[in-house]
Amino acid sequence: MRHFLFILCFGSTFTLYSQYDYFNQITGDLNDDASEAVANVEVIDNAYVVWGGGINGLGEKFQFVRKYGPDGEIQNENILPDNEGEYVYGGQTISFNLNPFLDEFVFLNGVVLESQVEGYMIVFNQNLDTLFTSSYNHYNPYTYLIGFEVMPDGYLVLGEQGGISNSNGTFVMKLDFAGNILWSEILQAEVYQNIYRNWNIIDINSNYWIFGGGNTPETNFKPFGLITKINSVGITQSAITIADDDALRSNYLKAVKLENGEILVSQPISYELLDPNGSPYFFWNKIRLFKFNPETEEVYAQQDYFENYEQKKGRVFDMEATPDGGAIIQGRRYVGFYADMSWLMKVDSTGNQEWYQEYAYEICNDCRNLLFDIELAPDGGYIAAGSFANEGIDIRRATWLLKVDACGDLEWQGCSPLGVDNVKMKQFVVYPNPSHGKLFIDHENGSHLRYYEVFDVSGRLVARNTIISHQLTTTIELSLPNGMYLLKLVTTNNEVETHLIEINGE
Repeated sequence: MRHFLFILCFGSTFTLYSQYDYFNQITGDLNDDASEAVANVEVIDNAYVVWGGGINGLGEKFQFVRKYGPDGEIQNENILPDNEGEYVYGGQTISFNLNPFLDEFVFLNGVVLESQVEGYMIVFNQNLDTLFTSSYNHYNPYTYLIGFEVMPDGYLVLGEQGGISNSNGTFVMKLDFAGNILWSEILQAEVYQNIYRNWNIIDINSNYWIFGGGNTPETNFKPFGLITKINSVGITQSAITIADDDALRSNYLKAVKLENGEILVSQPISYELLDPNGSPYFFWNKIRLFKFNPETEEVYAQQDYFENYEQKKGRVFDMEATPDGGAIIQGRRYVGFYADMSWLMKVDSTGNQEWYQEYAYEICNDCRNLLFDIELAPDGGYIAAGSFANEGIDIRRATWLLKVDACGDLEWQGCSPLGVDNVKMKQFVVYPNPSHGKLFIDHENGSHLRYYEVFDVSGRLVARNTIISHQLTTTIELSLPNGMYLLKLVTTNNEVETHLIEINGE
């Protein structure tokens, strides 16, 4: 049973930039070879249960459910190895929830097989023992479960279906507590180059309101927010597009039902390109908050935050209602090319900011401080879960738990980033940088390149090639628009090294 305290805070805007004392070895020794991250956290009594996954030093993939005590000490865990040839999704979605009706923990997401993606369900008891698993492929070859909510009579699940390149439709599915499908309905049909995604569900008077978004050829692939109303058996009743015609893009919606019954919605709004000559995916974003009336289907009490060039690619990952009628909002912004800072903002019942703080385990040009989920803690504060990596040292991830009080002040955080003794010597030298697209890769220490991949600033794979080279220097030529990219080099020993590169064709 959860007991939450109501604590008054003085309004503040504060940034936590300093390094905090490392309090425990969440992912093991600093010298281990493991890489892991958590995506979801649940609160039970005075403990925190997380879901995550990773890769061990032998290259074997695994998932885990783990219980931490009130000060971050590990109390119990269950490690689940992947079956050979599979990969289990698990990040940035509502994939892991406590079922309070059965006192069970439930994971619902997707697993990648050789030729398809299937929905995947795992149920754990309070001791974190696996009770049963289920799989779903009724939208073969792509049945991907995005997130779900626990209802008194089962699980309401959001998913994606498809199989056409550059496209996905969506569906909503109802499961009973044994994992059996009660019904499954298409929300947005799969049409070539139509891309939709739904993030969360709110139950109001036996109808379900689903918040997400999409982009289509009809909108010139300009993203928009989308609210879809379905009845108790999944039949669509209405669909409402939420977009700002003056903005470059109106991104996907997330919503939360406040204690007074109102619905608070967040929407990142892209209002200017960071670099007009660079990537078309790198924006200045503001965060728009507004209320939504399900009876009239109208938007009201709109407020914009961070509209004065304050957030590079700012976005919201989670929102939770607070006992005082407001909400805690958890998000992230870029502080460099592929460098992230996480933030929390507390708003009152009207949507006005009470405080805003930023958090990082470490600040650097290559540091990824990623929080994906936040929950209310029993003492009136908040617990957030995600991962940290200093990709300038190593791309391996480490679990990051962050505990703050009711005013957002840090109480403790835990992580196991690689220490100075773990710094690996670079195996390749890449030059010139910037370049017109032609790059030379010098091989150091006898390393041999097997293949390379190139990602743009949105994380999209834009180039890949297999080059098993035993020469001292390898030449690659990239035909890409001007901008910043991440070059991933993989050796014949499956070691990975990344380099930030800039393409400038002028």
